[in-house]
Amino acid sequence: MTRAVPHEPDPRAELSSLIRATLGHPIDGQKFAALISLRDHLQDRIDQLSDELMDKEITPQQYLERLDHTLIEASRTGEEILGYADFHKVFGELRVNKLGDAELFLEQYYKGH
Repeated sequence: MTRAVPHEPDPRAELSSLIRATLGHPIDGQKFAALISLRDHLQDRIDQLSDELMDKEITPQQYLERLDHTLIEASRTGEEILGYADFHKVFGELRVNKLGDAELFLEQYYKGH
């Protein structure tokens, strides 16, 4: 008897669904590919910053500052791809202070280290 493998989410399908639900229509393939590339680059940069933080190469405050800068740059690129209004309609404002509680993050970090 074979067991079904749990279905892993498909990030491309999720992004496509988010865009379609938010804008009411799909976007062309070139713009979609550019957003996928942007998302991959953003994730790589976040992973790099997390590694630097865990390896104590940067402080938690530097992590938050660099993450915020990375999010601002990603927003600018996304705005070029989709246009300002559509990008913010789909993704909102990409800033550290919009993602969660930075003070709580710092407190938890220092408590654990």
